[in-house]
Amino acid sequence: MARMKVFLRYLIIFILIYIIFDFFTYKYLVNSYKNIKTYEIVEKAPEVKINEAKATAVNGYVKGTIKNNTGKKIESTNMKIDLYNSRGANLETKYCKIENLEDNQTAEFNVNFRAHNISHIKVSFTNENVDEQIDKEAEELKNTLNKWIPFVGLVTLICL
Repeated sequence: MARMKVFLRYLIIFILIYIIFDFFTYKYLVNSYKNIKTYEIVEKAPEVKINEAKATAVNGYVKGTIKNNTGKKIESTNMKIDLYNSRGANLETKYCKIENLEDNQTAEFNVNFRAHNISHIKVSFTNENVDEQIDKEAEELKNTLNKWIPFVGLVTLICL
């Protein structure tokens, strides 16, 4: 019985340390994101509002809304987000597909990126075919996830 009490004490201490460590890790990650205050929206229709744009030294995200104020339904278009560093170099271009947006309808968008030290965003629209670029990004994400599968399998085997 005494061994069980000692085990439970160690288990409780471990859980408390884990919770504290997880909390501080979360706070560190949240504080490492800095606001991107400079952005340019090239076109007035459809109307784009950026609600939140944040970046770290290696990645970031852009969240916002798009409102169709063109007077007609948008069948299909692509929102192009160019990401620039402080020297004005275009480091990456991300695309967000906009489809079947009725007149005066509002939709939300969320674009994640992996680029270093983004300080400026430029938003425009294009009708060019960017499906290849989107497929390439999806393939890169799939490859990144596939790199972690052996590690997760190994950790699972060790835990069992």
